Amino acid sequence: MAVLKEMLKEEKERLLKMKKFYEDKIIELPKGSITFKQRGAKKYPYLVYREGKKVT
Repeated sequence: MAVLKEMLKEEKERLLKMKKFYEDKIIELPKGSITFKQRGAKKYPYLVYREGKKVT
């Protein structure tokens, strides 16, 4: 039973580290979403996000 508890403890620590890692990576990403606008025959991506009530 002690072996199982130790394995669960190690797994919990690993998962907590991974959670922190992914949260840090998400914070680094730019906020907003990508939209595509068509100019002539081509489509161009734009990053769109909200600043207060204004969409930039």
